[in-house]
Amino acid sequence: DALEKAMQIFPSYKELRTLYLLAELEERAPTPEVAISTAALDTSADNAGFFDCVFGNGDCARGGNYLTHTVQKGETMADIAIKYYNDYKLWEKIWQANPQITNPHRLEKGTRLLIPLDK
Repeated sequence: DALEKAMQIFPSYKELRTLYLLAELEERAPTPEVAISTAALDTSADNAGFFDCVFGNGDCARGGNYLTHTVQKGETMADIAIKYYNDYKLWEKIWQANPQITNPHRLEKGTRLLIPLDK
């Protein structure tokens, strides 16, 4: 392994030892996959919503099942509610899960939304 060889060549570099330990930890106890990817954190509004979900104290942070949805051109909250819930009237549930959206009637293409899967 390259890190082991590097540690042998440069034994005084503490950073290499740290990297080696982190790699070993990852190999033994891999981090579980999370539905939210770093690609979903493109804008500051998206950041606020997703970080609130992961680290905040809102409904999302307290648990539950969520998916992410990337808004397509011309898509509305009602369209998204139909897609996930088969009921356009549940669009407000999606809006409540996404406090970064100030106007639910004006969704921009590419915006990432959290979709609560618990009805």
